[in-house]
Amino acid sequence: MIVGDVKENQFYFEQSFGMKEIDHHSDAAYDELIMGFEDGAHLALFSPKKEPPLKKSAYPVALIYTPDLDALVKRMQDAKHPVRMLDAAQTGTLKIAIARDPSGNAIELVARAGKWAVGGSKLIVSDRQKAEGFYTRVFNATPGQRFKTRAYDEVLMKFGDGPFLALFQPLAEGALAKNKYPVVSIYQPAGRACALLWQRIPPTMQSRSSVGRSLRRTSRYTGNKMKRIWTIIGVKDVSHSFKWYRSLFGQPESAPAHDYWGQICDSDGTVLLCLHQWGSHEHPSLMRPDKALPGNGLLLFFRVDDFDMALQRARALASRLDEEPHMNRATGTREFALRDPDGYYVMVSALA
Repeated sequence: MIVGDVKENQFYFEQSFGMKEIDHHSDAAYDELIMGFEDGAHLALFSPKKEPPLKKSAYPVALIYTPDLDALVKRMQDAKHPVRMLDAAQTGTLKIAIARDPSGNAIELVARAGKWAVGGSKLIVSDRQKAEGFYTRVFNATPGQRFKTRAYDEVLMKFGDGPFLALFQPLAEGALAKNKYPVVSIYQPAGRACALLWQRIPPTMQSRSSVGRSLRRTSRYTGNKMKRIWTIIGVKDVSHSFKWYRSLFGQPESAPAHDYWGQICDSDGTVLLCLHQWGSHEHPSLMRPDKALPGNGLLLFFRVDDFDMALQRARALASRLDEEPHMNRATGTREFALRDPDGYYVMVSALA
């Protein structure tokens, strides 16, 4: 969801729904906090730093399931948060309330037995039929439940067993301006499937979706769940190391999420390296740097698509390289090596 102040909205979702911070990404252009429950789908609070706020729709953009809707509504009312119960004439057999976060986004709250969960995202579209055709053709989504009243036309699109994506067309509200940043992440099978997915999008639509919003296309195995490894290294100064690695990879200068923890991510959000302050959180292997030589048994090996530029940045960061550029016979590509501020051995290799 597009929000204003991330901290203010984080407090709202923590206090109102008991959600927790899952991840945090930030750079010069945006601040994004990923919130979630114990398991299931996540909710991203995305704050553009250089974009003016846009008018919010009167209709919900996300749905949260709760096992105790009445208590939740009472708690929100006591905290003076905007929330209202819908009457049975509007909801039928369901119990539904509509809340608004500090940025004005409408959140649909639905009573359901079991655990709290993010049920899905709702995209406000100008033409439900065209949007449905787009997601069916491009993402192989399957239309599910449909709801149509004098006020709106809605279909829930299914992506396997994951959360739904609702395509919601207001019939009594004019089209609103769209933000240029993504408002939903859609996971697709890894490898060639993503390339095939992109080929399904007509050339005139490859820079912008048919419903006027950006989409984040992310690879994830749908059969056997993909296992991702996060390499975490102990560092003395997270901010200093964070700046050093971002400089090495030519990324815009920004600050880590915390003084004890930071993540170096690729442009698509893939985590490349995690920086953990020595002694924080009492992890046995991250308590003290003097128990072994820096990086003993560890080689940080990065492959980059701008090798020559990376080499220039590396020379600006280090007084000398541990290995000058040379050809690796095993990979058939050039590589060089240097030490990071904590003495870890960093190898940088060309992708091709």
